[in-house]
Amino acid sequence: MRRSMEDKSIMVQDMRVPELRALAPYSPATWMGIYDGHGGTQASLYLWQHLHENVSNSLSKVAPQLNDCVGDVAVIDEVVIGALTESFLHTDQDFMRTAGHGQAGSTATTVLLLGNRAYCGNVGDSRTVLCRSGEAVPLSDDHKPSREDEAARIKAAGGFIIHKRVMGELAVSRAFGDAEFKKGINEILGDDTPTGGGGGRADTNPDTDLSKPLIIAAPEVQAITLSPADDFLLLACDGLFDVLSNQEACDLILTEMARHGDVQRAAEALSRNAIDDCGSRDNVSILIVLLRQPW
Repeated sequence: MRRSMEDKSIMVQDMRVPELRALAPYSPATWMGIYDGHGGTQASLYLWQHLHENVSNSLSKVAPQLNDCVGDVAVIDEVVIGALTESFLHTDQDFMRTAGHGQAGSTATTVLLLGNRAYCGNVGDSRTVLCRSGEAVPLSDDHKPSREDEAARIKAAGGFIIHKRVMGELAVSRAFGDAEFKKGINEILGDDTPTGGGGGRADTNPDTDLSKPLIIAAPEVQAITLSPADDFLLLACDGLFDVLSNQEACDLILTEMARHGDVQRAAEALSRNAIDDCGSRDNVSILIVLLRQPW
């Protein structure tokens, strides 16, 4: 319904990480993501171009560790989540250093599939849902300023939340880009006064650190092993989930797939439902990844 489309979506069936291809538990390495831009298209476009490449590079670096711990799921998860976190933060820093678009930002909800192990990395309020035997299983938790732990982190950095927005402006508590919000309050104010109990504005609250950023790009990562009972993965921006629950979206997809078995038509029906029937006023981007056949 908006005049411009600031979202990007991506599906890479096999990232072809040479160090991982010979290892059956990790192959193929599949990447998917929805990037919901705000303040311009620059951040979402940058993620679309670079995030999966940086994830691939990070996986290449940790491949020897993964090779040594085949079968130990806990260790594998720790290594992969570390690689994802490193690549997300690296991508964010590179964008802000090279792109020069201080107002542009983007959320990202992503899934890395290594064999049958799925890692959902989420930054912001786009969302990933697994449909398992017809039931919606959330794989991400929206990063909204209203979330208690996110609000506490922002307030501990000296920020405030008003009208459900960080500093009254940003509706998400984690994002790529948004360079001004990546600065600490001291840097924003040009204040070199010590913080955190050492003097200055934070004296009254020793837990406050005005050097920390208000918005971060660190992902929360959930890992899950896919099973034959899994129907599909649904990745979408908040334009969908603002008007439909996880289960409502899954139910509509299941109904459409039972009727005609065409996943493209199912995605189109879901977007039309969100905009035309439910009144979404935002961009709506949807990625449905089938996990079983036939329908």
